[in-house]
Amino acid sequence: MIAECLAETDLMLVLDGSKSVTKPNFDLVKEWVKRLAEGMHIGHGHIQIGVVQYSYLYPNRPWRRQRFIKTEIGLGQYMTKARFDAAIDRIRYQGYQTYTAHALNKTLNIDFQSKNNRYPQAKRALILMTDGNANDAEELPPVVELANSMGVVMYAVGVGEYNITQLQLITGNRSNHVFELSNFDDLHVIISDLQRQIRTVCDCDLDGSVSMECDACTQKCDCLENVVGRRCDSCANGFYGISSGGGCKVCECNKYGSTNTSSCDGLNGRCDCRSLVAGKQCDQCAQGYFGFPECRQCDCNGFSISCDDTTGVCTGCSGGRIGDHCESCEVGHFWDEGNGQCIPCNCNNNINASDPTSCEAISGRCLKCLHHTTGNNCEACLPYYYGDATTRTCTKCVCNMEGVDKSECEGENCNCGSEGMCKCLPNVEGDTCDRCVTNTFGLGDPNGCKECECNFDGTIENTTCNAISGQCVCKKGYNGTSCDDCAKGFDRGDSGDNLCVALASLVNERIDREPTPPADDEGLISNASPTTIPTTTPKPVATTKPKMTKAAKKTQPRRINPGWSPCASCGGGRYSAPTWPSYCHGWTCRRRWPHHAQLPSPHRCYAGSWTCRASVRSHYGRYDKHSFASTHYGYWNAPSYYRGYHHHPSVHHRRRSNFYPQPVRYSLYRR
Repeated sequence: MIAECLAETDLMLVLDGSKSVTKPNFDLVKEWVKRLAEGMHIGHGHIQIGVVQYSYLYPNRPWRRQRFIKTEIGLGQYMTKARFDAAIDRIRYQGYQTYTAHALNKTLNIDFQSKNNRYPQAKRALILMTDGNANDAEELPPVVELANSMGVVMYAVGVGEYNITQLQLITGNRSNHVFELSNFDDLHVIISDLQRQIRTVCDCDLDGSVSMECDACTQKCDCLENVVGRRCDSCANGFYGISSGGGCKVCECNKYGSTNTSSCDGLNGRCDCRSLVAGKQCDQCAQGYFGFPECRQCDCNGFSISCDDTTGVCTGCSGGRIGDHCESCEVGHFWDEGNGQCIPCNCNNNINASDPTSCEAISGRCLKCLHHTTGNNCEACLPYYYGDATTRTCTKCVCNMEGVDKSECEGENCNCGSEGMCKCLPNVEGDTCDRCVTNTFGLGDPNGCKECECNFDGTIENTTCNAISGQCVCKKGYNGTSCDDCAKGFDRGDSGDNLCVALASLVNERIDREPTPPADDEGLISNASPTTIPTTTPKPVATTKPKMTKAAKKTQPRRINPGWSPCASCGGGRYSAPTWPSYCHGWTCRRRWPHHAQLPSPHRCYAGSWTCRASVRSHYGRYDKHSFASTHYGYWNAPSYYRGYHHHPSVHHRRRSNFYPQPVRYSLYRR
């Protein structure tokens, strides 16, 4: 009876051989596999068993070169219990990591596709045994989808510190397919339950079956209401849509619109509709028709393919049409016979598009131009405006009424052309005719500006008269509007050139022209005393010595100390204060006394100031300048730069010892 009721099944066992399992526990797993196969009666040929052990994954290697995702026993390789048990005993424990998703992927794609597979005549089942968390858990979802598409029913056995979420994902949340154990010694507890489920392989549909149990021999599942099929995976005729726990729903096809009210699509419930009828339940007219159930064609004059299901009013009119039947042009459009459609009125954006009277519906002529425009297309500016109507920049003309030509005006409004330039009276200029041209005056005269009447002799050269009064710019001694009169203290000369001359010069000129009176015997001048003309002696011009600039001072020769002068900073070691005294002569520095008995110092004297140059680089080269207190002259900043002849009596340096910075003070000699 057992052999008769056993389902034809291809079974693969996927065993975790990671380090956490340990070898003693893996030996228990092998004994469990042998006892599990014993109840499957593999000798009858109904069940074929294969075994895969897994742990580590070599990246970028094909399956045939993966040493630790290995097919230990091929599907159906051994069909006797003795040979199967011997092959199990030969399996060697691996002991590495846990690449569960890759092991399942390899089993599905390689082992279930081997030459001994019997699908679809035989059912497919897979048992996973693991004790930990998968290293490749993110790849489990696509593997589960692959198993479902291949018809593989998966079971999971978790031992010890397993991840229950991963086991539920692998089994498709079938609670009776997950077995949880605290240690490997308890593996024998689940053998009979696994054998019973594998022998029957109940792959009942989760949504259509009452439970996951099925008949041991026929594998027929217990279906919900209105659900049929061995696996309870389809709806009965007249029903559709298997829902979890609710069975199938009855078809709701409209009796006027459907061809068969008792039948519909088993998945989505769509009914079979008659002509001109649409909808899932065949309860409305097809597109372009209205008035269910008669369904008449929409009358939209060819400008729409849809209308209201009840009233037949057209919707979505194209070509700028409006109306219940798309019979007229929309606001701001007119009918173009040539194109056979409504086109926008060409009014250069100078109309109110929402005003139905702004554009003539037949000819497209613009009727209510805005923005100071006019014309059939609102393409020009109104009179007395200038600018570009197409860019809505028409602007009121502004002309000066005193200088504009009144023939171009009507009251206070004047034309100014397309550029905004008014037409001016003679001798008037400016865009608005607001000023006289050069050498003219009198803006406001009806005849335009008059030319200046300046006297050539009395007017300053290269000047013009006042544009309002006509007053010329007179030379000294001239006055009057035209500079043709002599000023007070001046009069016309006798030379005939009609020039204004100062009265005093005129008197002297006339005296010079009078004859000299004769002298008497004593050589005396006659009693007639001539006018005395005073004379003045020019004052001497004072000269000042130009002030010398700083740059010029630097180029002056500097005095060099003539003899040996004591100074500071020449002596001393690298980490000590300068040795006293040191001496300078010119640029040469000698350390200590007597100077003639010592070798020259590598330091240089500051010859211009007769002192040694403070050389931080020489004495304190290990530290940057921020390690030292600043001085009044900052010698270390630019040692070769000339600093002047007068010096502060003391300079403060700060040096470092090996442990603490200590202040050092020494003085520079005055000259």
